[in-house]
Amino acid sequence: MKLFTLATLIVIISVLAGSTECATSTYTEITKFTTTGTTTTTETTTPTTWTKTSTTTSTTKGETHRTGSDTVSLAITATGKPYHSNFKNFDCNFTECLAPECQCLQDVPPNGMNPVDIPQFVMITFDGPVTVTNFPYYQKLFDYKNPNNCSIQSTYFVSHVDSNYKLIHELYRRGNEIGVHSISKGRNNNQEYWKKLDYKGWRQEMGGQRKILSKYADIPIDHIRGVRAPNLQTANNVTLNAFVDENFKYDCSNPSRQGIISPLFPYTLDYGFQRERDCQIQSCLKEGENYTGFWDVPMNDWDVEYEAQGMKVHRECPMASACVLLKNDGEVNYHPTSDEIYDLFEYNFDRFYNGNRAPFPLFLNEEWIHDEVKRDALLRFIQNKLNKHDVFFVSIDEVLQWMQSPTNTTDYIQKTKQCRSIVETKCGLKDGEKIVEKTQFKRKCDYEKIDELNGQSKRMVICDDLHCPLHYPWVNRLE
Repeated sequence: MKLFTLATLIVIISVLAGSTECATSTYTEITKFTTTGTTTTTETTTPTTWTKTSTTTSTTKGETHRTGSDTVSLAITATGKPYHSNFKNFDCNFTECLAPECQCLQDVPPNGMNPVDIPQFVMITFDGPVTVTNFPYYQKLFDYKNPNNCSIQSTYFVSHVDSNYKLIHELYRRGNEIGVHSISKGRNNNQEYWKKLDYKGWRQEMGGQRKILSKYADIPIDHIRGVRAPNLQTANNVTLNAFVDENFKYDCSNPSRQGIISPLFPYTLDYGFQRERDCQIQSCLKEGENYTGFWDVPMNDWDVEYEAQGMKVHRECPMASACVLLKNDGEVNYHPTSDEIYDLFEYNFDRFYNGNRAPFPLFLNEEWIHDEVKRDALLRFIQNKLNKHDVFFVSIDEVLQWMQSPTNTTDYIQKTKQCRSIVETKCGLKDGEKIVEKTQFKRKCDYEKIDELNGQSKRMVICDDLHCPLHYPWVNRLE
């Protein structure tokens, strides 16, 4: 027999009546039931944290035993409608896994908060080297302000080959986050290389690049917390073991198709990787190995919608820069207009903003930013969203800080209105200094006929007060 709680009836009545005031705050009321033969006992609780459900049925000696729980979500979205979670997590103990140390995987805001009450974070990331050709485009982002009147932030997952470490320092000095994208990306672009890379190799690639960034871009090593695998290709738990042992704090390499249905919030791996069946790029992490306090930031898929033969068709993409726009006949649109790209941004943003408000992933590779049409769409999108009082463009690290101590939008603005000051450093650019391809840098390190780069020559620009390394830094060759 189906049991209905008072909260269930309130939701049903409110929805039928068109009410947008189902509750003043999010909670989940649980009716636990146990049936043995003809006897049913119930217990109703309202926990302070989100609780997932499970139901099992078994028969022993002619008696039916049923245990489990029903849940009712009263979360209110920006549309004024309740948000009903369809995601179940049976692996995490929601009563023991509590912020700030632990976070269960879920598709609802932490601490039972209403989606409509929390900030909508937009995480812009760029993968690849930072160079004199792409840095001027990044500089344009410095001019935009979040609702707290602080500059918007991005996360840069930086690879080594062709990177200008003085410009990386400038991004960091401006309040952006610097993460790791390997040493040899640019030389080793083959999926198989990364898929077959062993534990030692992953430590050398990712831990090595962390050390290079810290030394030559003059960034405290404990401020380099995040990592993204090249081409999003990992070697299952071999990769994660290396990340943890190199003292990274989070990984953002794992796409999620669940993001199309109901986007996921970041979570810690105290109960292991909880998305093995949500694997897009083999080999994925395996369930069963726990990594206490280490964060996984799901790459919630974007959705590309188009019509083919009179039917709506959907295709997913783990990064915005990987989304291929299609014509109505299903053919690839190789030259989308700025408006078409903008509409793609808008459509996917609305899924998050009007839904559960999981952090919105605006993940791009550095090649993408060189296209003027795409750039125009991106900047228009940023400007448009910043007209909202509750949308913030922030780094992944900022999102994780919020996850550990979540607040509503009003309190978040109050908490962050003291903007990070931009201090002068020996390595930083002068105020107003613009970078062009012919910009002359003080500390230029030139290397000829680098074996690992098939005899190519490279110039590495580093912070002004440092000495050039004798050899071009490479995997297992650091000074």
